[in-house]
Amino acid sequence: MRLSYSAISTYQSCPLQYRFRYIDRLPSRPSAALEFGSALHKALHELYDKNRSLEQLNEFLAQRWGATEILQEAVEPRYSLAVAVSTMENFYRENFKEDGTPLIVPHALEEWFEIALDGHVLVGRIDRIDTLENGNHEIIDYKTGKRLPSQEDLDKDLQLSIYYWAAHEAMGGINPERLKFYFLRPDSNEQFVTYRMPDRINDTKETVYEVIRSIESDKASDVFKPVKNPLCGWCDYQGECESLATSARSDVITNPELFPDEENDDLTSVIDEYIELKMRRDEFKTRMSELQARIDTYCMENAVSEIEGSKGKIERIPGGMLRIVTD
Repeated sequence: MRLSYSAISTYQSCPLQYRFRYIDRLPSRPSAALEFGSALHKALHELYDKNRSLEQLNEFLAQRWGATEILQEAVEPRYSLAVAVSTMENFYRENFKEDGTPLIVPHALEEWFEIALDGHVLVGRIDRIDTLENGNHEIIDYKTGKRLPSQEDLDKDLQLSIYYWAAHEAMGGINPERLKFYFLRPDSNEQFVTYRMPDRINDTKETVYEVIRSIESDKASDVFKPVKNPLCGWCDYQGECESLATSARSDVITNPELFPDEENDDLTSVIDEYIELKMRRDEFKTRMSELQARIDTYCMENAVSEIEGSKGKIERIPGGMLRIVTD
């Protein structure tokens, strides 16, 4: 069996979803959030590995948005090209000198690892490893999500625990002193640091082996039970999941940790607003395309890269993409 942190996390969340994704290999739906995160990860790799300038980085992002339909269609502003460009500009200001050289030269980027597990293998890729002043190392994982972790969650995070284990046992010369989630933001980046001790590696191993045993048991019985949780509405496999059709089935498990005791928000109004936005999506998309084409044509015909309206300015980025200029 070949496992990654993502596969383990999926199984822990819902065994049936794990089966659909990793055993049946059913395709997943395009996601603006995932594509946005992937674009920023690749931009950061370009920045460090290929020594790109900020201008080249913006061109790279514009090309990425131009070639990725799900990002072009995203209705949430936080997945826009303008946000991506602002995020990279903010990262550049915080991590690079005026002459374009990095404040810290990474020890490794996108470091791949494999750990043998009694006939199985645990694999993964670490975004970045830096060398600290004392010669030890810091493991960094970039994040683009909205939810920020508490220190308690950070201290027991399985992903970072796996990275710590991998650094000790599968990466020669790496001594991971600390671990960090680096949240990328268009205004101010946020960094969350945690530590692990070597004696905790066995706890991480046992967690992984427990998941392996559970998956093997489910395979043997051919039963991967669904787990009902608040993320079911966003699952890629709603059509295949019988639990959505018959929520009273006895084999549907409810994960209490995903259903807090406090009252939920008014979900009805949330659902209604979501449906309304989905219905208006095509209308907005068509109109936005028309406006973008007119602005782009004007900029090219008049050899300008920035124009101003009564509500703000718009800048034309190489590649034909537009961004709103904020003060």
